[in-house]
Amino acid sequence: MTPALSKVIKILPYKKCFRKETVLLEVGLKFFQILGLFPCTVDTSASISFLPSRLCVVYHIALVVTISYCNFYVGIPAIVQAKSESNGLTFEEVLELFLLGMATAVSLLIWIVYPLTRKRLMIFGRKVVIADAVARKLGGNYRMESSRNKLVIFAMIYAILFGLLIFTEYIIYDDPMSRFVWFCFYTVPSFTIILLLIQYSLAVHLTSRRIKALNDTILGSLETTAVQGPPAALQSHIDDVVRRVFDTWKKAHNELYEASLVIAKFYSFPILFVMGYTCYTVIFNSFHAVKELVRGNGQTVAIAILNDCVWILILSMPTVILMLEIENLLAEAKEKAAVCRKLALRFQKHRLFRTQVKMYSFELLHENINFTAFGFFSLNGTVLHSIFATTVTYLVIIFQFNNVYEE
Repeated sequence: MTPALSKVIKILPYKKCFRKETVLLEVGLKFFQILGLFPCTVDTSASISFLPSRLCVVYHIALVVTISYCNFYVGIPAIVQAKSESNGLTFEEVLELFLLGMATAVSLLIWIVYPLTRKRLMIFGRKVVIADAVARKLGGNYRMESSRNKLVIFAMIYAILFGLLIFTEYIIYDDPMSRFVWFCFYTVPSFTIILLLIQYSLAVHLTSRRIKALNDTILGSLETTAVQGPPAALQSHIDDVVRRVFDTWKKAHNELYEASLVIAKFYSFPILFVMGYTCYTVIFNSFHAVKELVRGNGQTVAIAILNDCVWILILSMPTVILMLEIENLLAEAKEKAAVCRKLALRFQKHRLFRTQVKMYSFELLHENINFTAFGFFSLNGTVLHSIFATTVTYLVIIFQFNNVYEE
């Protein structure tokens, strides 16, 4: 770890200026720590301090050992033995066991990768904090749009969905294992994967809303300055205010650009397997719902179909939100070039300032933020179309294999 990261990162007035966000940060990170998705500690008592935590690493090791034992040593063998003693494993049950094993493997991968790459997570947090510290120099004009209502609605929807999921899973639960093993087998891995998608979406959202606030702030400030007084008076404002505002805007944007690169690289490897699990879950639950629908009516069938639909929604929603947030961040990043063009046109009589704006515009040509799944494919709106097309294609293939298996 570099010396800069080994030290406490302090921005003293942060909590006073961003009190609401600091409270949400404390609650959210504690929640992520419990699920093994934040192997660091954050102190917000008087400042924002990002520190590595050995206790979190030990906790991750305990999670890996516990889930590996419950799922691979107890859970899957118990189900296979029980099914073999009855009528044997059906094609549908084989697919379900593969899904459960896949969920466990992906969650274990996440808990192993996070402590190894937590340095990037700490750098991302530091970059965002520094960007906020720089942006505060813009004064009261720097205001970010509130996301509280969206978060509350999202949390309420997920509370309802998880309530339905637990209710339906409890009714259809008939596997020969204890409740603790069942909880570790069915719930913890999938819940961890879902929270990773939500965490990734929040990280992208934190960056995009700050970029948008910076763009709106400088346009508003410079439009106000541009309409003041005669040219002579305006020249003094350009020298004293506009250039300083533009320099502050540039520094904050550079920090957020680096934060975007770091967070894209941090999630690049685990998101590849998460997207594979998401796609397979949608395919399997769609197949299972159609099978239950074909089998006939009844309360058990209706509950099984409801359970499948809830699983699809729980995994699809954060995936859709993540892709939308990435598209929004990329759009806001491109807006920086549009802001520079507007500034160059508005202040074309002021050569020094216009030259400064154009130089920064040339720098923007080399900025390229790529959100990918370890380089295999880009994360954007096209992924949603690919998931839908893949689901339909493999549903047809699975039904064909199922017919052959049954015959």
